Amino acid sequence: MKPLVIALGGNAISPEGEADTIENQFRHTRATADRVATLVKAGWERIVITHGNGPQVGNVVRRVEHSRDIAPWLPLDICVADTQGGMGYMIQQCLSNALATAGLSMPVATVVTQVLVDAADTAFDHPSKPIGPDRQLVASPDPKRVVEADAIAGLMNAGTLVVAGGGGGVPVVEGPDGLRGVEAVVDKDLTAALIGEAVGAGTLVILTDIDGVYSGFGTPDAKLLDKISADQLRRLGGFEAGSMGPKVEAACRFVESGGEKAVIAALDDLIDAVSGRAGTTVTAR
Repeated sequence: MKPLVIALGGNAISPEGEADTIENQFRHTRATADRVATLVKAGWERIVITHGNGPQVGNVVRRVEHSRDIAPWLPLDICVADTQGGMGYMIQQCLSNALATAGLSMPVATVVTQVLVDAADTAFDHPSKPIGPDRQLVASPDPKRVVEADAIAGLMNAGTLVVAGGGGGVPVVEGPDGLRGVEAVVDKDLTAALIGEAVGAGTLVILTDIDGVYSGFGTPDAKLLDKISADQLRRLGGFEAGSMGPKVEAACRFVESGGEKAVIAALDDLIDAVSGRAGTTVTAR
């Protein structure tokens, strides 16, 4: 089987309307890990998992703001890297336990991942992504390249279940002295599509809090789209920039770059989504 990339939405670890405690985050992560272990047992042995970090990076920014008089300031790129490490620890521990319970022997590793963005991206002139307790708007530039792509692919091909690109990756730009972090956040679904292309994945599954993509969403004529081509989906349009829009764009980019299919589905439907029995399946044609 070709590799599988799974992009976990924020609801996979921190559902809305629930206290964002570490205990609750571990509980939801364990449930997600059990589903992934089921996939591994079914033969999916080359998997990369990426995840959102909206609530978590907001909490880190809040701590930074509250401690600004007693501890050194942490820029946003460091905050993103911190959440990659902390959330990666939770995910890899839960995955290791779930795999062992299923009788599977497979290493799990987290790669703190940098994502190259263009310093001239117009997103830097028009901050649009709210973060932290005061909902400060920051830039959300388009990801161009996953810096650690070769390391991710190497680990995956060696039999390691890899967690990478958390929170969309740490945004960096390239200059005369090499890479440097920038004050921005990157959409994790767009990064997942890049990772999928880099590792030669056949399937990208984007998990969210609804059961797929709808035409006429929010209207009496709303209809779940079962299977659709990237071209048809782009022509349909009308998807919200801060919600379904990036997921649709990521799905289209993935199949347009050579992926066999992208599926947008609900977290609980992961198993069926991979096999095409749930969610919205996007293909190149």
